[in-house]
Amino acid sequence: MEQPKGKMEIVQQSTGIPSVNRKFSVERETLPHQLAAKLRLAITRGEMPPGTRLTETTLAAQAGVSRSTVREALRILSKDGLVTIVPMTGVHVTILTLQDVQEIAEARIALEVYAARLAASSPSSKLSGPLDELNRLTEAVKARRWADIVDADIGFHRSFMAATGNSRLLQFWSSLEGQIRLYLSYHAEEAYELTGLVDAHKVMLRAVRSRSPERAAEAFRIHIAQRTARRLELWRQVAGGERHR
Repeated sequence: MEQPKGKMEIVQQSTGIPSVNRKFSVERETLPHQLAAKLRLAITRGEMPPGTRLTETTLAAQAGVSRSTVREALRILSKDGLVTIVPMTGVHVTILTLQDVQEIAEARIALEVYAARLAASSPSSKLSGPLDELNRLTEAVKARRWADIVDADIGFHRSFMAATGNSRLLQFWSSLEGQIRLYLSYHAEEAYELTGLVDAHKVMLRAVRSRSPERAAEAFRIHIAQRTARRLELWRQVAGGERHR
Protein backbone atom coordinates (compact mmCIF):
# COMPACT_ATOMS: atom_id res chain seq x y z
CA MET A 1 0.00 0.00 0.00
CA GLU A 2 1.32 3.47 -0.86
CA GLN A 3 2.40 5.40 2.23
CA PRO A 4 0.93 8.86 2.95
CA LYS A 5 3.17 11.59 1.62
CA GLY A 6 5.49 13.03 4.26
CA LYS A 7 5.14 10.06 6.57
CA MET A 8 7.20 6.98 7.15
CA GLU A 9 5.81 3.79 8.66
CA ILE A 10 8.02 1.60 10.82
CA VAL A 11 6.92 -1.94 11.69
CA GLN A 12 8.88 -3.87 14.27
CA GLN A 13 9.50 -7.51 13.46
CA SER A 14 8.19 -10.17 15.85
CA THR A 15 10.75 -11.43 18.32
CA GLY A 16 8.43 -13.60 20.39
CA ILE A 17 7.79 -10.82 22.90
CA PRO A 18 4.09 -9.85 23.22
CA SER A 19 2.92 -6.66 21.48
CA VAL A 20 6.02 -6.11 19.38
CA ASN A 21 4.23 -5.84 16.02
CA ARG A 22 3.33 -2.20 16.60
CA LYS A 23 3.18 0.45 13.91
CA PHE A 24 4.78 3.84 14.36
CA SER A 25 3.90 6.80 12.16
CA VAL A 26 6.79 9.28 11.95
CA GLU A 27 6.47 12.74 10.41
CA ARG A 28 9.48 13.65 8.26
CA GLU A 29 8.85 17.36 8.70
CA THR A 30 5.70 18.76 10.23
CA LEU A 31 3.93 21.97 9.29
CA PRO A 32 4.76 23.60 12.65
CA HIS A 33 8.48 23.00 12.05
CA GLN A 34 8.24 24.41 8.51
CA LEU A 35 6.44 27.51 9.79
CA ALA A 36 8.90 27.86 12.69
CA ALA A 37 11.80 27.79 10.21
CA LYS A 38 10.25 30.63 8.16
CA LEU A 39 9.50 32.71 11.24
CA ARG A 40 13.01 32.06 12.57
CA LEU A 41 14.47 33.42 9.33
CA ALA A 42 12.21 36.50 9.43
CA ILE A 43 13.16 37.21 13.05
CA THR A 44 16.91 36.78 12.63
CA ARG A 45 16.92 38.84 9.43
CA GLY A 46 15.28 41.74 11.24
CA GLU A 47 11.96 41.51 9.41
CA MET A 48 10.31 40.98 12.80
CA PRO A 49 12.26 43.22 15.23
CA PRO A 50 12.51 42.51 18.98
CA GLY A 51 9.22 43.30 20.69
CA THR A 52 7.08 42.59 17.61
CA ARG A 53 3.74 41.13 18.73
CA LEU A 54 2.85 37.83 17.08
CA THR A 55 -0.79 36.76 16.98
CA GLU A 56 -2.04 33.31 16.06
CA THR A 57 -4.88 34.70 13.94
CA THR A 58 -2.67 36.97 11.84
CA LEU A 59 0.08 34.41 11.32
CA ALA A 60 -2.42 31.68 10.47
CA ALA A 61 -4.01 33.89 7.81
CA GLN A 62 -0.64 34.93 6.37
CA ALA A 63 0.71 31.36 6.23
CA GLY A 64 -2.56 29.67 5.27
CA VAL A 65 -2.39 27.24 8.19
CA SER A 66 -4.46 26.52 11.29
CA ARG A 67 -4.06 28.40 14.56
CA SER A 68 -2.97 25.16 16.24
CA THR A 69 -0.10 24.92 13.72
CA VAL A 70 0.92 28.49 14.54
CA ARG A 71 0.67 27.77 18.27
CA GLU A 72 3.02 24.79 17.98
CA ALA A 73 5.46 26.75 15.77
CA LEU A 74 5.60 29.50 18.39
CA ARG A 75 6.31 26.91 21.09
CA ILE A 76 9.27 25.68 19.02
CA LEU A 77 10.60 29.24 18.71
CA SER A 78 10.06 29.79 22.42
CA LYS A 79 12.36 26.84 23.17
CA ASP A 80 14.97 28.48 20.91
CA GLY A 81 14.62 31.69 22.91
CA LEU A 82 13.50 33.66 19.85
CA VAL A 83 9.99 34.46 21.08
CA THR A 84 8.60 35.06 24.54
CA ILE A 85 5.21 33.64 25.49
CA VAL A 86 3.48 35.55 28.29
CA PRO A 87 0.36 33.79 29.63
CA MET A 88 -2.83 35.84 29.29
CA THR A 89 -0.87 38.52 27.40
CA GLY A 90 0.44 37.10 24.14
CA VAL A 91 3.61 36.35 22.22
CA HIS A 92 6.34 38.72 21.08
CA VAL A 93 9.78 38.49 19.53
CA THR A 94 12.27 38.21 22.39
CA ILE A 95 13.87 41.42 23.62
CA LEU A 96 17.35 40.57 24.84
CA THR A 97 18.62 42.45 27.88
CA LEU A 98 22.18 43.41 28.76
CA GLN A 99 22.25 40.45 31.12
CA ASP A 100 21.06 38.12 28.34
CA VAL A 101 23.87 39.26 26.05
CA GLN A 102 26.44 38.86 28.82
CA GLU A 103 25.21 35.36 29.69
CA ILE A 104 25.16 34.25 26.05
CA ALA A 105 28.73 35.51 25.64
CA GLU A 106 29.87 33.68 28.77
CA ALA A 107 28.25 30.46 27.55
CA ARG A 108 29.90 30.89 24.14
CA ILE A 109 33.31 31.40 25.71
CA ALA A 110 32.89 28.27 27.83
CA LEU A 111 31.85 26.15 24.85
CA GLU A 112 33.92 27.63 22.02
CA VAL A 113 37.18 28.01 23.92
CA TYR A 114 36.97 24.35 24.91
CA ALA A 115 36.03 23.41 21.34
CA ALA A 116 39.05 25.32 20.03
CA ARG A 117 41.30 23.33 22.36
CA LEU A 118 39.79 20.05 21.15
CA ALA A 119 40.00 20.96 17.47
CA ALA A 120 43.62 22.13 17.81
CA SER A 121 44.71 19.06 19.76
CA SER A 122 43.26 16.59 17.26
CA PRO A 123 45.30 16.09 14.05
CA SER A 124 42.24 14.49 12.48
CA SER A 125 39.89 17.46 12.99
CA LYS A 126 38.53 18.64 9.65
CA LEU A 127 38.89 22.37 9.09
CA SER A 128 37.44 22.63 5.59
CA GLY A 129 34.13 23.82 7.06
CA PRO A 130 35.58 26.87 8.84
CA LEU A 131 37.58 27.74 5.71
CA ASP A 132 34.44 27.61 3.54
CA GLU A 133 32.59 29.86 6.00
CA LEU A 134 35.56 32.25 6.13
CA ASN A 135 35.43 32.59 2.34
CA ARG A 136 31.68 33.21 2.56
CA LEU A 137 32.24 35.84 5.25
CA THR A 138 34.87 37.55 3.09
CA GLU A 139 32.46 37.88 0.17
CA ALA A 140 29.61 39.06 2.40
CA VAL A 141 31.80 41.75 3.99
CA LYS A 142 32.94 42.99 0.57
CA ALA A 143 29.31 43.34 -0.53
CA ARG A 144 28.17 44.66 2.89
CA ARG A 145 25.32 42.14 2.96
CA TRP A 146 24.45 42.22 6.65
CA ALA A 147 22.22 39.14 6.83
CA ASP A 148 24.87 37.11 5.00
CA ILE A 149 27.60 38.47 7.30
CA VAL A 150 25.68 37.26 10.34
CA ASP A 151 24.98 33.91 8.69
CA ALA A 152 28.62 33.32 7.71
CA ASP A 153 29.86 34.47 11.12
CA ILE A 154 27.62 31.96 12.87
CA GLY A 155 28.48 29.29 10.31
CA PHE A 156 32.19 29.79 11.00
CA HIS A 157 31.80 29.23 14.73
CA ARG A 158 29.35 26.35 14.28
CA SER A 159 31.76 24.59 11.94
CA PHE A 160 34.46 24.67 14.63
CA MET A 161 32.05 23.07 17.08
CA ALA A 162 31.40 20.35 14.50
CA ALA A 163 35.14 19.94 13.87
CA THR A 164 35.61 18.69 17.44
CA GLY A 165 33.70 15.52 16.60
CA ASN A 166 31.88 15.90 19.93
CA SER A 167 28.19 15.69 19.07
CA ARG A 168 26.99 16.76 22.51
CA LEU A 169 29.21 19.81 22.52
CA LEU A 170 27.70 20.80 19.18
CA GLN A 171 24.22 20.11 20.56
CA PHE A 172 24.79 22.40 23.55
CA TRP A 173 26.05 25.17 21.26
CA SER A 174 23.15 24.66 18.84
CA SER A 175 20.68 25.22 21.69
CA LEU A 176 22.08 28.76 21.91
CA GLU A 177 22.30 29.39 18.18
CA GLY A 178 18.91 31.09 17.87
CA GLN A 179 19.75 33.65 20.54
CA ILE A 180 23.29 34.10 19.21
CA ARG A 181 21.81 34.85 15.81
CA LEU A 182 19.27 37.21 17.38
CA TYR A 183 21.84 39.35 19.16
CA LEU A 184 24.31 39.33 16.24
CA SER A 185 21.51 40.55 13.97
CA TYR A 186 20.51 43.34 16.36
CA HIS A 187 21.74 46.68 14.92
CA ALA A 188 24.24 44.67 12.85
CA GLU A 189 25.36 47.70 10.83
CA GLU A 190 26.46 49.51 14.00
CA ALA A 191 27.64 46.47 15.96
CA TYR A 192 29.91 44.90 13.37
CA GLU A 193 33.32 46.47 12.80
CA LEU A 194 33.87 45.33 9.24
CA THR A 195 37.46 46.56 9.28
CA GLY A 196 39.37 43.67 10.74
CA LEU A 197 36.40 41.29 10.94
CA VAL A 198 37.74 38.85 8.35
CA ASP A 199 41.28 39.10 9.75
CA ALA A 200 39.99 38.30 13.24
CA HIS A 201 38.46 35.09 11.92
CA LYS A 202 41.65 34.26 10.04
CA VAL A 203 43.55 34.56 13.34
CA MET A 204 41.24 31.99 14.94
CA LEU A 205 41.57 29.59 12.02
CA ARG A 206 45.38 29.90 11.98
CA ALA A 207 45.50 29.35 15.74
CA VAL A 208 43.61 26.07 15.46
CA ARG A 209 45.69 25.02 12.46
CA SER A 210 48.84 25.60 14.51
CA ARG A 211 47.76 22.61 16.61
CA SER A 212 48.50 24.60 19.76
CA PRO A 213 45.49 24.16 22.08
CA GLU A 214 46.50 27.15 24.25
CA ARG A 215 46.95 29.48 21.29
CA ALA A 216 43.62 28.38 19.80
CA ALA A 217 41.75 28.78 23.07
CA GLU A 218 43.16 32.27 23.64
CA ALA A 219 42.30 33.39 20.10
CA PHE A 220 38.65 32.43 20.55
CA ARG A 221 38.43 33.87 24.06
CA ILE A 222 39.82 37.25 22.99
CA HIS A 223 37.61 37.43 19.90
CA ILE A 224 34.36 36.69 21.71
CA ALA A 225 35.23 38.97 24.66
CA GLN A 226 36.14 41.92 22.42
CA ARG A 227 33.07 41.58 20.20
CA THR A 228 30.82 41.23 23.22
CA ALA A 229 32.25 44.38 24.83
CA ARG A 230 31.40 46.35 21.69
CA ARG A 231 27.87 44.98 21.55
CA LEU A 232 27.24 45.62 25.25
CA GLU A 233 28.24 49.24 24.76
CA LEU A 234 25.86 49.53 21.80
CA TRP A 235 23.10 47.91 23.87
CA ARG A 236 23.60 50.51 26.61
CA GLN A 237 23.50 53.36 24.09
CA VAL A 238 20.33 52.08 22.43
CA ALA A 239 18.66 51.42 25.78
CA GLY A 240 19.61 54.90 26.98
CA GLY A 241 18.26 56.49 23.81
CA GLU A 242 14.95 54.66 24.11
CA ARG A 243 14.54 55.76 27.75
CA HIS A 244 14.95 59.43 26.76
CA ARG A 245 12.45 59.44 23.93
